Amino acid sequence: MEQSESHLSAPVLQSLREAAGWARFLAILGFIGMGMMVLVGVISGIAFLFAGTEGALADEMMPFNPILFSLLYLVIGAIYYLPIKYLYNFSARAREISATQSQEVLLRGAMDALRSHYKFIGIYTIAVFGLYLLVGIGAAVYFALKS
Repeated sequence: MEQSESHLSAPVLQSLREAAGWARFLAILGFIGMGMMVLVGVISGIAFLFAGTEGALADEMMPFNPILFSLLYLVIGAIYYLPIKYLYNFSARAREISATQSQEVLLRGAMDALRSHYKFIGIYTIAVFGLYLLVGIGAAVYFALKS
């Protein structure tokens, strides 16, 4: 079985390099944002433990256990890891393509990473929209029963 040598044209390589640069930039920002979310989750959890949850003022400010707020930030921060990692993998592999002769193998790896990123984001978006719908229905039912 013969393996065909495929070479990408200069404009395609230039576009790929530019896309890789932006993908790397966005991935780095994503890692920073994820770290900040985890930090907010930890700091708010510690603050809520020391502040206490007794009294009418605490009930007005947060009608649920404030530790859930901290856990929510930690979970969302953890969920963000995979799509950011996929985006970073795409950028790393796409940047290697122009520097090597094995363009087809690297392009396949880069495109697999990008496919995984978009697949995750698509599923995540559907789940979040579903959650928004459930929260909206729950809020409507809550306020209908309360009045």
